[in-house]
Amino acid sequence: MDIALIRLEKNAPARLTYTGANRPLWIISYQKELIEIPPTRQPIGFTDTEKPFEEHEIDLSSRLPAMLYAFTDGFIDQIGGPKGRKLMSKGLREILLQISHRPCPEQEDHLQRFFTAWKGEWPQLDDVTLIGVRLG
Repeated sequence: MDIALIRLEKNAPARLTYTGANRPLWIISYQKELIEIPPTRQPIGFTDTEKPFEEHEIDLSSRLPAMLYAFTDGFIDQIGGPKGRKLMSKGLREILLQISHRPCPEQEDHLQRFFTAWKGEWPQLDDVTLIGVRLG
């Protein structure tokens, strides 16, 4: 199982802690800069060579407002589009950079419409979860 965990500090919302198992955290600052916080490259559960999960403490004070994005691999692995290929991280990155400045409900609507159009007649391959949180 893969996971991304984010802890926001109640009294300092620009400070957060992130840890992930095979799932990165993407942060898009108001300057349209995408920062990828890498996950620990191992799943939750059994693995041949277990290692401790890395915790990343992040202070976004100088980059607010910003959007945080955590997602399963279902969105990027979905087959679709005109060539029947996977969207991949690059495709999702481009979409999020285009819409990150919009209000969150508009982003949700855009992503749902995009995914439906991308998938087209192809079957959905996996669960699809994408969480976006605006800070600042």
